[in-house]
Amino acid sequence: MNEMFYRQSALDCIANGLLKNYRNGMYLYGAPRSIPIEEIIEVEYKLTIEYVKLRKSGNVLGQTVFENCFVPVYDKENEQYTIIEVQPGTILIDEALLEEENMGRYRYTLAHELSHWILHHKIFDNS
Repeated sequence: MNEMFYRQSALDCIANGLLKNYRNGMYLYGAPRSIPIEEIIEVEYKLTIEYVKLRKSGNVLGQTVFENCFVPVYDKENEQYTIIEVQPGTILIDEALLEEENMGRYRYTLAHELSHWILHHKIFDNS
């Protein structure tokens, strides 16, 4: 299996480029402020964010979908896994991250999943 690795400096360059291009770089300069990660995902990249219970154990917090597929999710009400159809360009986020005490992890997971899209979506184009 070929694995793709990026140097930290390359990842930093990609992230800085994204922020530089977003709203004329306003998030790179001036007073520190929260980066509007949801807006970047939904408006700039035209991706969809969906909230589901990804795993019963809670050990998977996010998933990026590149192609039409079926994804197992945990149905808490029926206490079993079910399969949902997911469209390409969807970021699945575990609904537990919506709780107030998890906001930092929520934002990190959104950014992490967006980075998967930025780095890997071309692999799936025209496949």
